[in-house]
Amino acid sequence: MPNLIAAPSESNVSRLGSQKFSAAPDMPHSGSTPRLGDATLSPLIHDRSEIVPAEVVCLVDDDPSILKSVGRLLESDGFRVSAFSEPEAFLEYVTANSVPLVVLDVWMNKMTGMELFAHLCARSPGTRVIFITAHEDHAAQATVMQGGAFAFFIKPFDGDQFLKTVHDALGHSLVKSSAAA
Repeated sequence: MPNLIAAPSESNVSRLGSQKFSAAPDMPHSGSTPRLGDATLSPLIHDRSEIVPAEVVCLVDDDPSILKSVGRLLESDGFRVSAFSEPEAFLEYVTANSVPLVVLDVWMNKMTGMELFAHLCARSPGTRVIFITAHEDHAAQATVMQGGAFAFFIKPFDGDQFLKTVHDALGHSLVKSSAAA
């Protein structure tokens, strides 16, 4: 995993913009929006005194391409990601670590995201949960939202909206640019 906060001369990080994220291994690129790994990225941090430890966002999905693409999106915005392909491994992690936010897939093979959510509510009631799914499922959406989920996204989803929701879930206040409408 790349280190996104490096020495000032190496601190090149980008936002992945408003491109859509899906299970495709190679995500589409909109041309002018810089991507992680581009050589033309501008430095993010110039003063090391402004560096704060990156917050950890947990991600649970049994699809490796989603773990990779959503993980990269979160990392591009300065988050550290703890990714889990097995719900049971995440539950073990929760017993030893504070988890302020987790992104859960609704439909996984060994345990559904809704079942995992029930276990999580019992073990870590303060954890915020954002659900993602590839299937439009109004019943699942209603169930998890009534159960206290913070948000629900259908893949592919807008990267900027997803990141805004992650920041909202963590209680961050974001300053809107004057160009935003």
